[in-house]
Amino acid sequence: MKHEIAQIAGATVIRLQGQLVFADRMAFDRAASDALSRSTGQLSVDLAGLDYMDSAGLGFLITLREQASKRGVSVVLTNPTGQVSELLSLARFDMLFSIRQGS
Repeated sequence: MKHEIAQIAGATVIRLQGQLVFADRMAFDRAASDALSRSTGQLSVDLAGLDYMDSAGLGFLITLREQASKRGVSVVLTNPTGQVSELLSLARFDMLFSIRQGS
């Protein structure tokens, strides 16, 4: 997993690239912590560059949501495609997150 964190229009955006799998736990935790420390109200997780995610990746997103909630930050998932989009749909993540295209 590669990532990039940016501030866009007052929101913090973390762009994920490659794969989000169990082996990425420590890297994701560091990236999430960094992104949350910069966020003031909304954290957008851009999944456009993510080619593959396993069930551990789903767990990472849930943990991020819980950590963000404790800080009063909402998490929005944006631009999922392919296998990632299908996995989010199967796992009914639309019940836990706002999932948007084009943001």
